[in-house]
Amino acid sequence: MIKSILVLCGCIGFLGGCNSTSSNDSTSGASGTTNNANAAPTVSSVQNPTFSLAAGTYTGSQTVLIACPTMGAVVHYTVDGTEPGSSSTRYTGVITISKSTTLQAFAVANGYNPSGVARVKYTIQ
Repeated sequence: MIKSILVLCGCIGFLGGCNSTSSNDSTSGASGTTNNANAAPTVSSVQNPTFSLAAGTYTGSQTVLIACPTMGAVVHYTVDGTEPGSSSTRYTGVITISKSTTLQAFAVANGYNPSGVARVKYTIQ
């Protein structure tokens, strides 16, 4: 019996790394070769978005950038206190915060589970 393990590696952001594994048993006998999958590939989650401006109290309007280290991820956000979803505003660039609010964001990418929701509270005086 020949036993083989296949390890699939892929980029999961800036750091890279392995995000799924699969192993197959190959058995060769008089009737031929069969392959049996022993384990389903693990699906990774998109990494949580991060904010360029730390939570806190600020004087006057502030600008915020949102980043997601998972390559190909699309970020959605809200500033109205609701939980962000796929139909929430899609992040495309600088967000101006001119009144006290909680900025919430999450990210999605093909082949990944969605990220968790990242939150940051800004108080504008």
